[in-house]
Amino acid sequence: MGQTYDQTQDLLAIVSELAQQYLGGEHTSMTYEQAQALMDAVLYCIRAYETSASNALETAYPDPKIAYALGRQAVIDRFQMLQEKYVGLITDFEDYGLECLKETIHDAIPAFFEKYDIQYAPQETIITLDYPLLNNIQELSGVDAVLEYVRCIASEQRFLKKFDTSYVMEILRTYHNEYESLMENICGIVLQNTIGHMVLRQPLHEKGFGGEEYQRIEQFFEERSDSETEQCLQELLAQWIEGYFGNDRELFSYLCCGLTDIAVRIRNHTKHHNLESVFLL
Repeated sequence: MGQTYDQTQDLLAIVSELAQQYLGGEHTSMTYEQAQALMDAVLYCIRAYETSASNALETAYPDPKIAYALGRQAVIDRFQMLQEKYVGLITDFEDYGLECLKETIHDAIPAFFEKYDIQYAPQETIITLDYPLLNNIQELSGVDAVLEYVRCIASEQRFLKKFDTSYVMEILRTYHNEYESLMENICGIVLQNTIGHMVLRQPLHEKGFGGEEYQRIEQFFEERSDSETEQCLQELLAQWIEGYFGNDRELFSYLCCGLTDIAVRIRNHTKHHNLESVFLL
């Protein structure tokens, strides 16, 4: 949190008021765990206020009650933004046969909309986002986590839809004959395969590698360290994104999250002369 509030009494007053609403005005006691959860809810909203674009550069912070009220509205706004982005995502969504991706998008996220408690538990993510992303969002929770998750999935969909669905599924089938039950990121698998075509300067929909192509790719990477390989991949990806995606920086930033692992795999398989395990189709 950008500001450490010393106004403990003000925070406790907000929690007390929230507790009365939670208990419906009844004069009953609340457990320590319930009270702590409400304090976490208040602090989550204050953090939402602090991280709102319009407030990020402010040096003077308002009264905690004001920050909480504005932050709670920011959470509501983010929830509405999430709903809008989800509608845009699901309209043309393709799961490519991967069960965990389908279940996360079609079942888990609608469950979040149904169960999310903005008033008393905005910090709770509620659902498990089982399909893994290329980046790490573990530090996020509540609507922030699900909103970022949907943004990342939307980036993946933009990338994958540049290819025919049958081509993507053929890559996945070559990667693992029963890929449908895997809990792996399919965008990274397709990206890794596509890097081979980037190195060879082949068109987007070029298909297949032969012995000569593998040799050329091996020669391209064999004198590079892991860090040099990753830097090279970033440069190739930047050129490719500019050419095929109109320099989509959000997509570029997301795909870059997968390059460290891909660079290590490329270097390892280059050393052992078996790049056919990396570049599949």
